Amino acid sequence: RLAAIEREEKEEEEKKKGVANNADVDNTNNFGGGSQRRLYDQMLTLRTRLNERVASSNAFAKYLEKTLLTRDDDLKRANELLYGAAKESGELLRLIRDAQNDIAKSGDDPTRRARGEQKLEKFVNRLQLVESTLTKNAKEIDSTVVRTVPVEYHGIASDVIMMGDFDGWTRGIQLYPSFVEGGSSTFTGEARLPPGTYLVKFKVDGEWRLAREWPSSGEGFDANNVLTVM
Repeated sequence: RLAAIEREEKEEEEKKKGVANNADVDNTNNFGGGSQRRLYDQMLTLRTRLNERVASSNAFAKYLEKTLLTRDDDLKRANELLYGAAKESGELLRLIRDAQNDIAKSGDDPTRRARGEQKLEKFVNRLQLVESTLTKNAKEIDSTVVRTVPVEYHGIASDVIMMGDFDGWTRGIQLYPSFVEGGSSTFTGEARLPPGTYLVKFKVDGEWRLAREWPSSGEGFDANNVLTVM
């Protein structure tokens, strides 16, 4: 009888050990599966971020290409205007010399003197036209010259970027804290842009914000600040 009891206790103990071993195996399998899942999620997140950066870089590259083409067109136009001005200056110089020559050598010849005076009058008229044209061309060229515009954002933040259509909403302009008072910071920076009107918005610690003191347009999610460069 005692031997039978000992045998039953031994079998019961072996059963408990078997259950414990199975539990350990299950825990090990679950741990391995959880680790693989976390690793997969991390790789997926990394790939998503990488794709976002590549897309942003491609968009910025397209913006740069477009900007370079525009600037190239501006330079060609300026070169054409300068060449035209130089050519017209040569014509005016020839005209005034002819007029001076006719007047100086007219003597008692009223016809030649009158011809010289006509050339002189023509010179004055053309000179006035050149002045008007050059003034217009100067304004046209000036409209393509990049301006340096100071930018400020006031608020509680650690990172502020001014985004906008000036670069196709790709990189933006980083602002830096310059003054802190009562927990609120003033972030400043410089935008180098040609004259025009731009839609902008501030990315504050990763969230889109409007500057209250700036003019704005649109409503809701379509609301943007307006930056005017003169």
